[in-house]
Amino acid sequence: MTDVQDVQAVHASGEYLILTARAENVGAEIKSPSGIVTGYRQTGEVPIVAKVVSIGVDVPHDVLSVLRGAIVALPHAHIANVPHPDLVSGKVTAEEAKLIEEKFFSCHYKAIQVVYA
Repeated sequence: MTDVQDVQAVHASGEYLILTARAENVGAEIKSPSGIVTGYRQTGEVPIVAKVVSIGVDVPHDVLSVLRGAIVALPHAHIANVPHPDLVSGKVTAEEAKLIEEKFFSCHYKAIQVVYA
């Protein structure tokens, strides 16, 4: 069995993709263009686009070249949250993981409807 301390990255399996997006959390500072803090977020940000960071081995080869590293519209109804690798490896606590702006998601490759060029 692999020690969870060895987790370095997230890899997709089967016909699934791993996507990552940046989303500001509840309580994040809201800054003016000059950098002055004007308030704090009352709700978390919901990302609309994400980057494909891992592709499962069973995704068809004709789709690989289109999706590898692509920016895609996030298929909100067809995604699952993936725990951050730092949380799984024990580098951060669950509370600290909630503050990380980089979020990970998984979805089936057929759920991707838009790829930005």
